[in-house]
Amino acid sequence: MNCSQLLFQLTAIIGLAGMVSAHAQGPTQVQAKVAGVKVIMQKTPVFTAAGVETKKDGKLREWLEVEVEFETRSDSKVGVIPEVMVQYYLAVKGATQQILTDSFTYTNVIDKEPAYAVVYVSPTGLTRVNGEMGKFKAGDVVAWGAEVLFNGRVVGSFSSSGGDWWTTAQAQRVSGLLLAKENTPFHLLWIDRHLEAKR
Repeated sequence: MNCSQLLFQLTAIIGLAGMVSAHAQGPTQVQAKVAGVKVIMQKTPVFTAAGVETKKDGKLREWLEVEVEFETRSDSKVGVIPEVMVQYYLAVKGATQQILTDSFTYTNVIDKEPAYAVVYVSPTGLTRVNGEMGKFKAGDVVAWGAEVLFNGRVVGSFSSSGGDWWTTAQAQRVSGLLLAKENTPFHLLWIDRHLEAKR
């Protein structure tokens, strides 16, 4: 092998390494357009299973479901964003006004396609909010919003009132009540719709 051939091979290897490095690094620029936040009540889903003792499950209770729809635009070379974070804000009526807020990281977001992130509040969590089991309604959420973050920077947001009300609202902030779908009875439903939360 002569010098020119060796130089050519080294150049090719360096170029390939650069491409692999670029892919490993993922996108550097991401923007997100949040189409909306949907807040509804969902009853506990019922599943059947063979080989287990049948037990009464009691009255079907209601969960609060919060679904955020957004679409990303990035400089990703492969059309996938490895991770984005969604921060949720829910102002709810109760004994005192509270803002339920938590953040979740979602993986493998397909670029330039609608993406759906979802969280839930359990029936017992809702009871903690208003002090009455089974009495919480979707209308008890008086304001809602979400921020999409990439590398710690807000790249898109949505507010039910058109402004970032959560930055000025005088209410108690409560974390820990919002649950990732994977930690609820809904985790087997709508698998191809919802983003996967990072564990």
